[in-house]
Amino acid sequence: RVHGDRGESPSNGWLQDPRVWDALESAHQETLTTLASRIDAAAAALSDSGESDFFVKLSTRSPKDSLILTHRRQAGHNPSGHSASSKTSQPPAASPLGASPPPAPRKQLPKGLRGKINPDFLRAAEAATSSKSPPLDGASTLSDAEAMRNRTGWGALDLLCGSLRVADDLARPGSLGAVILADLRRQGTRLGGQLHLIVRPWVEIPSWCELRGFIVDCQLTALSQYFTAEYYPELWAQRDTIGDAAVQFVRGKLGLAMPMPHAVVDLVWSPIDQEFKVIELNPFGRCSGGALFSWIDDRAVLFGETPFEFRIREPGCNTPPH
Repeated sequence: RVHGDRGESPSNGWLQDPRVWDALESAHQETLTTLASRIDAAAAALSDSGESDFFVKLSTRSPKDSLILTHRRQAGHNPSGHSASSKTSQPPAASPLGASPPPAPRKQLPKGLRGKINPDFLRAAEAATSSKSPPLDGASTLSDAEAMRNRTGWGALDLLCGSLRVADDLARPGSLGAVILADLRRQGTRLGGQLHLIVRPWVEIPSWCELRGFIVDCQLTALSQYFTAEYYPELWAQRDTIGDAAVQFVRGKLGLAMPMPHAVVDLVWSPIDQEFKVIELNPFGRCSGGALFSWIDDRAVLFGETPFEFRIREPGCNTPPH
């Protein structure tokens, strides 16, 4: 999709809005085009059919702060990221989003990034994410998790490039991502402290099955429902079974395989198999959300100084159990 000295943008996506695409240098257009193809190839290898919805993140952090998520949630999201004609080489045309994601709260660019990003690109990107558009026909409001779904490399790049978390980890030596990588290097992990782009199959997970655990010295000290605002009757009914199983899972499996002794882990419980799977490991500390725990008020629990606790919303109660 590259011709002459200017990359030819696909016809759909935020990055491919002409106001954004034309502000990029040709070398960056080529890099993005190549990277989109590599992501497509990695995603295709995830399924026998060659087409699979997928989740994308850096090896340090996910792009869950991406400005693109606001548009996807409010306008409805087609994870393919393009229309039937978008796989053909077409010059930049009207934005598939109509240059239309709704305005999002302005975020201050981290100091480490100032001066490192082309100001023309920043202005163009802001223009392409500040206009309003009518809702798509039949669109429905999506959850935060569902809006992270992708089906194409370009859709994944939209998500990644709209994230300050990603930009921060890529560019700033003192970022959380850099600290994580340095820690991994010190511990001699298999990743070697390098930054990777992770493409994983998209798995449908019922909200009540996703949990956040806190691990100190390879032992589970606390567990919470991940989505904290809702009461889940299924989770309430199985709370004792799930809590006991989580402690045993970390003690007998996960804790033995972890590359670090302390972590915040996101888990998914399979009610059919009666077992856990790991979604991801996060750094232990206030940089990772405490779910129904407070890093200040519940320090003794989280650090394993008091007995294990499993917190979930109680029936008809707007406060977590203690």
